[in-house]
Amino acid sequence: MAKHGRTAISLDAKSRLAIPARYRDVLAPNGEPVTLVAHEKQRCLSIYSQEDWKPILEKLAALDDTIPANYRLKYKRLAFSHTETLDTAGRVLIPKSLRDYAGLDKQVVLAGMGDRYDLWSEEGDRKLHEGFQVGEEDVLSLMQEGGEP
Repeated sequence: MAKHGRTAISLDAKSRLAIPARYRDVLAPNGEPVTLVAHEKQRCLSIYSQEDWKPILEKLAALDDTIPANYRLKYKRLAFSHTETLDTAGRVLIPKSLRDYAGLDKQVVLAGMGDRYDLWSEEGDRKLHEGFQVGEEDVLSLMQEGGEP
């Protein structure tokens, strides 16, 4: 099921993220755990349902890690990932190593990305939005490629 939407949230004093109820059924159906991963190209965290994380895990396992680029990718995706179960209040603990990686403080932004949710610091999200200056050429190019603006 597609993950979409954008919500500003506060981490609690114990660094737990309260997943909004409207996202919980999609992200953690039937109380399944979620996997938190350091994003490979952005300073944010990606949060995957088990259904969406499993095929990624299988692809990573198939990579030949004697190739340096494959090893680096596997290391970043697997060493900087944690699988956590939501508590009865729908909260998930964000480990310190992942909070530090993404620069997460009290205020965060949860953004749906189709196959996952990305968790940004408030500052990281603001900087990302400042870079979204889509020009007319970009829209035309996208439309020619069969996409939608």
